Amino acid sequence: MFCYIIGLAIALYWVKRYISWKNCDLRAAFEGKVAFITGGSSGIGEELTKELVKLGAKKVVIASRNVTEMERVKRECAHPDRVDFVQIDLSKPKEAMDKAIDYINKSELKSTGVDFVFNNAGLVMKEELINTDFQYCEYMINTNLMSHIAITKAFLPFMVENKRGHLVNTNSIAGMIGTRSLYSASKFGMTGFFKALRSEVKQHGINVTNIYPEFVKTNISKNALTGQGQQYGKTDDNIASGVDVDWAANVILKGVALKEHEVIVGRPMFHILPYVCALSSTISSRVTQMAYNKYKKDQEKSQKKE
Repeated sequence: MFCYIIGLAIALYWVKRYISWKNCDLRAAFEGKVAFITGGSSGIGEELTKELVKLGAKKVVIASRNVTEMERVKRECAHPDRVDFVQIDLSKPKEAMDKAIDYINKSELKSTGVDFVFNNAGLVMKEELINTDFQYCEYMINTNLMSHIAITKAFLPFMVENKRGHLVNTNSIAGMIGTRSLYSASKFGMTGFFKALRSEVKQHGINVTNIYPEFVKTNISKNALTGQGQQYGKTDDNIASGVDVDWAANVILKGVALKEHEVIVGRPMFHILPYVCALSSTISSRVTQMAYNKYKKDQEKSQKKE
């Protein structure tokens, strides 16, 4: 009997959640709001920028190293006048924090505050640890973890002062399941940091949403690094067959609008797998081994093409 009650409760929860997601009014959530997005020059960050502008955001500020690409994104937005950008190297966290603070103090954000900070930038390392120079271990952790802590540190005092704000963190399924050593280290770090931070900032009216996308059709594998710091330059098969970036951005924005704590962006298998792995260390180990075997197979296939 108890199992039936639990099953019914779970079914009712998912029905309620489905109705909430289906009826979610994104324009009401983002119209007139101010957002800051790292990694806004490409991929998910670019798509989020364009969608927020379409939804009536008052101002969207994007941060990246690539000024040319940020200028392109600005031009391609429905209302370019609502988009601004700042050049920030996220592999240098302290410098990134200082630049973000400097931008806030010199811009309208100092008076308007910021409603959303999307810690979205990220990097993939296409190499095993043993073949990776240590400087690129630091580069990976700085870009994927320490930079997000730095940007959050920059904006948090302003959010606390204004008693509002929403931190949105683009993580990865690799932040729930071990895939590649350095990449998962950075993503598991994000998971733990922002889960814990949620309790610290709740008292100040600040929300935290962690996003866990599966494979998304972006240039993330092309822009990945080898263990010696060169650009990988190829699109992996799993990225090529992944979900569309506009669909992923829509799911992310719905999760943010509904103030969800954790949002998995992907096909049904990716919603189930992390929780199955959490229940069994044996299954988790096997899934990690399968991910590694797939990586090695793709690597060998890529080398043969060369």
